[in-house]
Amino acid sequence: MHFTTLASVLRNEILLPQPGTSFDSSWPPQYLPQSVRTFLANACEISLEYTDICWNSMKGLIWTGIFRNRDDTDTFLKFGHPLGIHQYLLIIAAHNSNLNAEHF
Repeated sequence: MHFTTLASVLRNEILLPQPGTSFDSSWPPQYLPQSVRTFLANACEISLEYTDICWNSMKGLIWTGIFRNRDDTDTFLKFGHPLGIHQYLLIIAAHNSNLNAEHF
């Protein structure tokens, strides 16, 4: 359960390195970014190989929602921070001249 909880929080972190035009973000990617793999392996105390097995087995379930039922702040600080992975990801939209203050 810890794996699914952590992985579901990392959806945006998983999506960032995917190819933008050819990737359908409504489906989970086949492979995890190396930083996410390493974080999940360390945080769950499993091997990278088992991380891949867990992802391949549960990615559909993980992608359907967020399984937050505990505070994982310490886990992200200990295992994520050194890899540049954080519990909350701030995404700033690129400048678009068609947007105005009414959109915010």
